[in-house]
Amino acid sequence: PNAIFMMTEPELWNPYKEVVLASYTPYKDILVPGRITVDDMIGLGKMAKPVEERSVLGHFIGWPRPPHPSVMPPEQCQNSSCPLNVRSVLLAKKGDEMLHVDVDVPYVESFMGLTSSLFCFVPRGKSAWSSRFFQTFFAGCIPVLLNDRYEPPFGEIVDLPKAVIKWPMTEVDALVDYLKQLVVENSDRMVELREAGRELRCWYAWPPSWVEWSWLEMNKSE
Repeated sequence: PNAIFMMTEPELWNPYKEVVLASYTPYKDILVPGRITVDDMIGLGKMAKPVEERSVLGHFIGWPRPPHPSVMPPEQCQNSSCPLNVRSVLLAKKGDEMLHVDVDVPYVESFMGLTSSLFCFVPRGKSAWSSRFFQTFFAGCIPVLLNDRYEPPFGEIVDLPKAVIKWPMTEVDALVDYLKQLVVENSDRMVELREAGRELRCWYAWPPSWVEWSWLEMNKSE
């Protein structure tokens, strides 16, 4: 129990309902990024549009998921009427012309949303972390973290507030209004967030090791 764990996951996984105590210990363990592929890093970088060409305010693609049973019974938090079901709250905004929000779309369309939006919403996945958080930096999209229990990796070393907006997960309606106001009244702040994200992304770029098939593929492409 005194060993230092390197892990992506500080919280609890939805599929394991009976587990109510997380393995992560903040004072002892080290959070590392969930890896995204080299192809995704390169592809998102090539597709990323400059700020002035981004027509979408916010982006989210994903399935609705209730919180872990240790927070509250899932059957009591199944839709957007429950503020803790952040994904459902976001999906309820489908149809808003300023947002790119949907349940499930082809992978390429999801990338188009990431690279065409000013802000990308990052709620909890099946657990605390989500690969979309790391994708946003390569897509040039400003991440908006909607998980009160998640602290991204390396927050002790880098200045995350310069690149990430962390917002109370039960205040999504106020968030959209804030982002609209930010774009109109404080565009310099938006540019600063995006540029800080460009500088930060190298911390989250973990190329594959030589024992992985993706390493062979990467070198073959060279």
